[in-house]
Amino acid sequence: VASLGDDAASRIERHFDSAFRLMLRTPQCSQTEHAAMLITGEAHPFGNFASLTRSDDVTAVRASIEALANTNAPTALLFSGGAVSAPVAEAMTAAGYADAGIMPGMAAEIDALQPAPAPDGFTFERVSGPEAAEAWPVAFSDGYELPRGVGEVFGPKALGADDAPDATMQWFAVKKGGAIAATSMLILLDGLAGVYGVATLPSERKQGLGAYATAQALLRAKELGYRVGILQASEMGKPVYDRLGFRVFGGIPLWVRTPST
Repeated sequence: VASLGDDAASRIERHFDSAFRLMLRTPQCSQTEHAAMLITGEAHPFGNFASLTRSDDVTAVRASIEALANTNAPTALLFSGGAVSAPVAEAMTAAGYADAGIMPGMAAEIDALQPAPAPDGFTFERVSGPEAAEAWPVAFSDGYELPRGVGEVFGPKALGADDAPDATMQWFAVKKGGAIAATSMLILLDGLAGVYGVATLPSERKQGLGAYATAQALLRAKELGYRVGILQASEMGKPVYDRLGFRVFGGIPLWVRTPST
């Protein structure tokens, strides 16, 4: 991590931007130079959102707000460029968006991760084959409590899984009795191993599965020569990553609009 120097926060932010551009490639998605967007019409902010590269570009923000206004569902704006500028905040507030806080950007040296052993009865494996590719987005959606139509966008079936050991995008599952109990993704870009999509079924929480799914994915990255793991934490997930040895470097601002009924 020390090798990232003062550039750690911006490296994590760039990884986030590049990762979402890789993931947002289904027919419900669109991309411009300054934003990647998903509009499913599902009743959840992460079913209709734009990930913006810059946090000071009022023109790009207004264009995203206009595009998202075509759905009467909750919407969100995420900023991989760090803290938003005052004019951007004013534009979002005027459009009915509220500041939902910052998702911390975090990094850790893979060699220094704290132990995260498998709970009894659980196994970790890379997702492969059509049956697992169908099951992964269901577990991912249920773990995040997302509409399943949103989860499908981020699954291996929708994005076309590459089974190569060093594939840029890899999907993993923690299984119990053959069924998926938790998920994670690995996105290998810019010399960093990014962990995304860490989700645990509500019925399987409080057993350390999130830490296990994260650590095991990063150990796979270590085998490919990666030394640093990064991620963006939710409020629920941050204490898990703190215990694993991750440290905060900047973050991703999140703004949300919920239409009145």
